Amino acid sequence: MPFSRNIVYLLLLVEVILLSSCSKESPKINYGHDLCSECSMQIMDTKYGAVLITKKGKAYKFDSIECLVDFYLKNVIPRDEDESMWVIDFTKPKTLIKAESAIYIRNDHFHSPMGINVAAFITEDAAEKIMNRYGGDKLSWTDLLKVLKIKRLM
Repeated sequence: MPFSRNIVYLLLLVEVILLSSCSKESPKINYGHDLCSECSMQIMDTKYGAVLITKKGKAYKFDSIECLVDFYLKNVIPRDEDESMWVIDFTKPKTLIKAESAIYIRNDHFHSPMGINVAAFITEDAAEKIMNRYGGDKLSWTDLLKVLKIKRLM
């Protein structure tokens, strides 16, 4: 009987490993190696970057928020296939946060890879500190989509 118990434990362990490997949580960007899914540039700056994950678990990585938005606006991935979108928190390099709930600041102080100069922040307080120091325009995800859609049309 102990042999069958060990098999059950082994099968449970395998199941846990398989389920955790299919997680759709925020992936990591491999800076210096991953290429942007929009512009094909190597993703280098740890204060920028973004990821779109599909419902099937495929991760599209971007060197900037602008590239994520361009990719999203082109509807490369149909909206019903999007699972989640993530952007780097400017105050915590390499830390991905939900794109839709982030607070964005557009300011020429930021030198984002694609030159639109947008940075993301996880909290209102963090965004306010930067705004008080450097100024700029505070944007929501919806505002950002509108601004970059207009920029694209120019």
